[in-house]
Amino acid sequence: MIELGKAIVKHYGGVPLAIMVLGGLSTTKNKLLEWKKVSKNISYDLSKGKSQGGIPITDILALSYQDLPYHLKVCFLYLSHLPEDCVIRAKKLIQMLMVEGIVLASSIPTRVGEVEEETILDVGMSYLGELVQRCMFQVQLTRFNKRIKLCRLHVLMRDLCMLKAKEENFLEIVHIKGFGHQLTWVDPAPPSSSSSLTTIRRVVVYYLSDRDANSMESGNVIALSGHEMKNHHHNRSCQFYSFGNELESSGWQKLKLLFKGLTLITVLDLERITISAKGKKFPRAIGNLIYLRYLSIRESNTITSLSSSIGNLGFLQTLDLRRWSISSLRIPNVLWRLKQLRPLYLPSQIKLAGTNKLQLDSLNKLETLAYFDTKYCDVRCLSKLTNLRKFSGQVAPKDLVVMLKSLILNNSNCLLRYSSFWISGDFQTFEEQSLLRGRPNANIGEVAQLKESHLSLEFLHWEGDGLFFCTNNTIQQQQRFSSAQILLLESIRNLEEWKVEQGAMPYLFRLVIVDCPKLNEIPNRLRFITNLHELQIQRVSEALRDRLREGGEDFYKVHHVPSVAIP
Repeated sequence: MIELGKAIVKHYGGVPLAIMVLGGLSTTKNKLLEWKKVSKNISYDLSKGKSQGGIPITDILALSYQDLPYHLKVCFLYLSHLPEDCVIRAKKLIQMLMVEGIVLASSIPTRVGEVEEETILDVGMSYLGELVQRCMFQVQLTRFNKRIKLCRLHVLMRDLCMLKAKEENFLEIVHIKGFGHQLTWVDPAPPSSSSSLTTIRRVVVYYLSDRDANSMESGNVIALSGHEMKNHHHNRSCQFYSFGNELESSGWQKLKLLFKGLTLITVLDLERITISAKGKKFPRAIGNLIYLRYLSIRESNTITSLSSSIGNLGFLQTLDLRRWSISSLRIPNVLWRLKQLRPLYLPSQIKLAGTNKLQLDSLNKLETLAYFDTKYCDVRCLSKLTNLRKFSGQVAPKDLVVMLKSLILNNSNCLLRYSSFWISGDFQTFEEQSLLRGRPNANIGEVAQLKESHLSLEFLHWEGDGLFFCTNNTIQQQQRFSSAQILLLESIRNLEEWKVEQGAMPYLFRLVIVDCPKLNEIPNRLRFITNLHELQIQRVSEALRDRLREGGEDFYKVHHVPSVAIP
């Protein structure tokens, strides 16, 4: 078998990517007979290429594609929409695959009487893991749990992916640009009524700048008519890439005609779309896309208002409204009608359409709720979201009291895997203060009795099952913070003393201390947290910085940390 392997590698002529893909292909072959079949196929393809005067690298890489099972072929082809050198978030890719029925809930094994712990996201991650094993694309992993975070295609693999997508009519990429008050095709061969664009089910729109459009070797600049914008009833997916280029208001009006024609669409991705005039309302026609299952306007900051017609999207499974700008997004109180939602990503700033907070209590299929804020959302709804597996939010201490009475934060809830809280405000009432004093059944960890009777909390971050809290002059953590991975202490201007008990936070990966001017020393027991990889300190006293720098009095506490940033 060793000699056979050497012969196969020799066929590839030393091309690194080809050899890597071969290695990925070979991991699925366990028998000598299977290896001989691979060698025979390679020899045939290479001899065919030589007879034609060359051996295209895509032909060599295509062997790995041909060996893929059907569901992995579809996953690979889905990456053909990516522009060159662009990445896609793994979760986003899986969510789109999920709503198109490529990743199915039926793939999840279950046992009678047991909680179904594996989600559709887990199944999708296993698909991506198989493609990574076969070296079909490149990935970036998360720092903590080493899950796939980002995916990208090598330029040669992208060529193969686009070639196969075109051969199989998987999707069509069209290039458009603004020209006066018109949207125009700038493709070398603009679509026509007889082209594949009229029958293909997935369309990807690249909105180009003048320079990008001029760089394309094309003399075709053809205005898009209203008929062409509306004639897409066959489409099931539409993705829009603007590459940071601003879409003129007239172009936005023209693009909105698409919504009237995409009546059977299931995926609509308008992430990072930028319109030249701010204050644009998402079109009311969105409510007509009743089969829509995936909708994203993430970081589309110039869209400032959603239409109440979004409540008509009864099949919607993924809604991504994330934005981190200071501009708010007006959201009507109709999200409770989207009862099929699984992940819901809210913006950091919300403008309520009325006086009532957003109601989410009917979303009992919700698995991910991100950027929940009790200023805009009714905290009482959390007790109804019994299927939650991931939660992040910003709350006040009075709301924390309500949340800790919810079943989703109870130890008996084995579905909730990850939680992250940002808590700001004052712990004023006895019930709020008792949360920090180890009140029975509080489920936030045991803490020592505090000397101060009034607890003033300026910023708090809770990650995993541990609560990190700050009082006027003391912070203490004890052994219940077993799974915490991030600790962020920010703007605690009266913090003077911080204690860490033995065995606390064994999995702490990242520690950030920002704007704590009275803190002059870090806990001695941090030196026993061997998993600590990142320490970042900003806007602290000069005395603390001097103690932690190399040669300082407390450098021994952090000398084991690979990355230490002390400006």
